Amino acid sequence: MDNCPANTFCNYATKHLSYLFATYNNELHFAWGNGSGWQGYFNTGVSLQNQAWHHVSFTRNGEVTQAFLDGHLVFTGSGYFPTIGSGGDFYVGYRQDSASQHWRGRIDEVRVYSEVRTESQIQNDMHTRPSAAELAGSGTLRAYYDMNEI
Repeated sequence: MDNCPANTFCNYATKHLSYLFATYNNELHFAWGNGSGWQGYFNTGVSLQNQAWHHVSFTRNGEVTQAFLDGHLVFTGSGYFPTIGSGGDFYVGYRQDSASQHWRGRIDEVRVYSEVRTESQIQNDMHTRPSAAELAGSGTLRAYYDMNEI
């Protein structure tokens, strides 16, 4: 749920100078970096209804980035995307290089996969907790943050 004020970036997941996902004026944005600097910042043009829950997913395959809102493909973009930096910390609801751009709202869960998820996999994941095997490290799930346990 997004409570981001107008004309303010609110980041919901970032890896320092490697990638970020945010809203600005209720629209989804993302950026890619190479670990030492941001290489491109993009507006999907996809609007979120403020004060409502949404399932948001991003995938990247080579130079193609896709955004999914509530399980449906809503944005496809291509262009220059560097190799994502491998160092640095991963943050949920915070941006290390701009502390004022934190998330203002609620986040239910965050998942990070090492493969590109299909639309049907994303739709299935929306309402299904990862299996015990996935949580134990089998498969491509690399990080899982269930905010219900905090």
